[in-house]
Amino acid sequence: MGAPYFVAALFVAAAAAAAAQPSGNKLRVCDLLTPDELAVLGTSGQGREGQTPITQGVAKGLPMRTCGWVVPPQGSVLISVVQKPSGGPPINEAATHEAEIAQMNEAFKPLKAQGWQEEIKDFGSIRCMVHTPPSSLKDSVISTACFGIAKGNGMTLGANTKTRIGIETLKPLMDKAIARLP
Repeated sequence: MGAPYFVAALFVAAAAAAAAQPSGNKLRVCDLLTPDELAVLGTSGQGREGQTPITQGVAKGLPMRTCGWVVPPQGSVLISVVQKPSGGPPINEAATHEAEIAQMNEAFKPLKAQGWQEEIKDFGSIRCMVHTPPSSLKDSVISTACFGIAKGNGMTLGANTKTRIGIETLKPLMDKAIARLP
């Protein structure tokens, strides 16, 4: 499993953590960060909105809304949010977050066996991490991501880039995106 696949797994895990939100609220994920804010990540061009149905976990059947940007020469930034329809049963956010962490630890095992390095920092219900490939994998990208539960939403902000983006750069952007959630 390469780094882009690992970060994709983060998006699915954070999506599974969604809690109650109004079902009629069509969130525009690309509006959660401004072009100036994204420039620090090296993005290029307009963000592209997307939507994918969740196929497993507590959010099964719900849409995961995404916005992705290109980071030249071979990178990307993706933000994803899942809002659970109103009237759904409440979830245990702490237990869900612990399940996400366990899933991330399991997903990282194959990368660790290949020599990848991992840096992790927790900020309450948000976990941020950087996965750096071994020097022998010259064409691999470095993955940095923050994920967790924010305002009752499962949310992830991740970057796959040739140059390292530190947690100290990504976490403030995650905070800005969270502040703009309904």
